[in-house]
Amino acid sequence: MAEFINFVSVIILLISLFFVIVNGEFENYCTKDSDCESYCPNPKYGKCLDNKCICQLIWMGYG
Repeated sequence: MAEFINFVSVIILLISLFFVIVNGEFENYCTKDSDCESYCPNPKYGKCLDNKCICQLIWMGYG
């Protein structure tokens, strides 16, 4: 029974990982603004907010 539960856990983990990759969550995950340099077309405007890269042309009130 423990082997079956382990197998099901692995399947659920793989399915979750697939959805994360398909949705591109790994691509825009960040911990600091410099992590977004390769994600944004213009690295100058990339910001890391809530661990996601955001590309904006104008940052009003950000700081």
